[in-house]
Amino acid sequence: MTDADRHPPGEPDRLLLEDLEAIAAMRRYYRWKADRVLPLLGPRVLEVGCGTGLMLQRLTGCERVLGIDRLPACLERARTAVAGRPEVETRLLDVLDDRFLDLRSEGFDGVLFANSLELVVDDAKALRHAAAVVKPGGRVVIFTWALGTPSVGLQPTYGLRGYRPETLSSLLTAAGFVQVRVRWMNLVGVLAWWLDRPALERSPLMTAAAFARRDRMVPLARLVDAVTGPPRGRILFATAVRPAP
Repeated sequence: MTDADRHPPGEPDRLLLEDLEAIAAMRRYYRWKADRVLPLLGPRVLEVGCGTGLMLQRLTGCERVLGIDRLPACLERARTAVAGRPEVETRLLDVLDDRFLDLRSEGFDGVLFANSLELVVDDAKALRHAAAVVKPGGRVVIFTWALGTPSVGLQPTYGLRGYRPETLSSLLTAAGFVQVRVRWMNLVGVLAWWLDRPALERSPLMTAAAFARRDRMVPLARLVDAVTGPPRGRILFATAVRPAP
């Protein structure tokens, strides 16, 4: 059986949408991520791969927020999530499209990849494009899967990448960024994924109820990360700066 037989055309995108709808149950987790990024992004923010708006709706207190995605179905839900917030806009756009570079005129202070970089076919080009549209002195902020944690669930479906700290650091440096910092995040999440592994080997998707159970572990995860560093984690959290001319 080929990959095409297992996942007919359009099937991966449908699974991604279902996964994003289920993972919305992780309210504490997305609040944690927002707490990490909001002090770093500045007043004018671009989110690349905003999906259904799980982070977009938590990017509050900004002067301007633009969320882009390549999937219309995701953007429909994102627009609903941020309805009534005139400072937030969504747009159908692929980070790899050369039209993305037209965003240079927007003067973004920060570009956010919230678990979207690993979905992009050409991650090096995506980071080069990010470096082109963020203003000098602005930051790129990234959450992405860490290599070496369980590769089940949606990862085989999409061929999602996992990154080592040194690999992600090299990509950011090659894209032209400086002051590159890559840190581990969510040590407790490694244990949670290993516990969920048997179920995920039977089905590529977790249910909303399963995500909600995991979300109850977030206060512990935040405490463990604060105390330990952490020395390892489910997620890599990276920041880098576009140098001034």
